Amino acid sequence: MVPVGPAGVTLRDDGQGGREIVRASETTTAAASTGAEMEVRARYAMARQFPRSDDTARIRLLSDCSRVQFADVAIYSKPIGNGKQAKGLSIRFAEAARSRWGNLYVRSVVVLDDPEKQILRVSATDLETNNTEETDVLIEKTVERRLLKDGQIAIRSRINSTGDLVYVVQADEGAFLTKRKAEEAKAKRQVILAMIPGDILDECKAKVAVTQRNRDAADPTAAKKALFDGFASIGIIPTEIENKYLGHSVDIITPDEMIELRAVYAALRDGEVKSWTDVVEAKNSVSGPGAKKQNSKVEEARAAVSARVSKIRGRTVDNTQDNTGSTSANKAESEHGGEGQ
Repeated sequence: MVPVGPAGVTLRDDGQGGREIVRASETTTAAASTGAEMEVRARYAMARQFPRSDDTARIRLLSDCSRVQFADVAIYSKPIGNGKQAKGLSIRFAEAARSRWGNLYVRSVVVLDDPEKQILRVSATDLETNNTEETDVLIEKTVERRLLKDGQIAIRSRINSTGDLVYVVQADEGAFLTKRKAEEAKAKRQVILAMIPGDILDECKAKVAVTQRNRDAADPTAAKKALFDGFASIGIIPTEIENKYLGHSVDIITPDEMIELRAVYAALRDGEVKSWTDVVEAKNSVSGPGAKKQNSKVEEARAAVSARVSKIRGRTVDNTQDNTGSTSANKAESEHGGEGQ
């Protein structure tokens, strides 16, 4: 090729005695595509040369689950309201499983990126069977805040499960990258675990439970200390756990509660849930007869939202709306402790 015309443009022989113009971006894309294809071919070749042993991979995973420190973060748990928990194998377990199982090609590609959102396509391919599992992840470029900084404008607002007002604001680069990392890790866990037989995963869950119970029985005091040290490392002290999660003193914590709290800690550390506040809100949310009273408070507080957002955005409401909004706002603030003042 010979450079010609504007920068980044070249001439290429068309094979028929003539030449065609090729832009630099086209040659870069073609080179990248060729490089990616060669990389995948090399991965398949290595998988054929070093095939996995399912039995060996299973034994190694079960061995991991017998280690106390690994078992403590191998299961996550997050409250989903009405006293129920969502539990499963954690991101940390999936990372170990990917290594132990072997010959898995995991990748993530941005398929859409605009000012409001980003979509990632995360996939895992078994290089021995050519089986692929993939999922698309929508990541909004927003975060929730209880208080707005000076000059910060809320995109929208909502009332959370405890009746408190929270604001949805544009995420800065650091906050978005943190959010993306957490969502990408969860998607990778999903596609990795889909590649591993379910019976092996069930064995691993059972092994983790046995490991934790044996450690707790051998030295309950040390086990409890290690658990609360872990929570303290992410800013959650024992009194928070007593008052907002257990509902009783940690001095009388049960073995099942110990296992549940370890799973909650793993969920917080790995980003399965955004914050301790979210855990508490979900834990204490209700449904059924008790929900009607709570929902009425939520509706009353919701009336205060438009007034607050209008004030922030500098909009003016008519006198009738203002009087109604003020009455509802005062009532809601009285019931919720006047948050945000």
